[in-house]
Amino acid sequence: MRSRFHLQLLAAAALMLLNANTAAATAADRGQEYYRRGEEAFRRGHLDEALGAFQRGYRLSRRPAFLLNIAQCYRAKGRPRQAITYLERFISEASDDPLRPAAVKTLRELRLSLEPAGPSRAAAASQPTVGPSFRRVTIPAEPAPTKGPSSSWKWWLVAGGAVVIGAVVTGIVLAASGDSEGSPALGTVRLPPPP
Repeated sequence: MRSRFHLQLLAAAALMLLNANTAAATAADRGQEYYRRGEEAFRRGHLDEALGAFQRGYRLSRRPAFLLNIAQCYRAKGRPRQAITYLERFISEASDDPLRPAAVKTLRELRLSLEPAGPSRAAAASQPTVGPSFRRVTIPAEPAPTKGPSSSWKWWLVAGGAVVIGAVVTGIVLAASGDSEGSPALGTVRLPPPP
């Protein structure tokens, strides 16, 4: 009976370890799924739905491309201040992204659109400009390599799981190797008989 409990405990510890290792992959997969949902909703013109999907995807994956998509949703909804906020975040987080120059240009144009009309604004308006178009942002299936210790938590989790599994196995082996004459199990204290 006791060894059965220990085997169940060992199985539970092993499942926890497996679940922890797949959690990161699951989050990336869900982020990719939210990207697909957001892209489809944006194409259909359902901007609120697209915005929600892109926000959830960013919370899961922390990929800067989601910030650009969120900015584009706010821009399409006619909310330039929110679009500016997300464009600024994209620009600061995506220093080497190929869409960064287009985002800088769009940010400049949005800021200009919020300025009150004046001589400099009239001069800028007289120059023909091609407005930025919505571009398809492809999020790679593989996350970008991380720098520093941000991925080391996985190794600590694996090491901790190995320690737990080792402790459970040791407990099972020690419990199973005890003799049947009523010798105390590991960790029990024998008290002297009462006087």
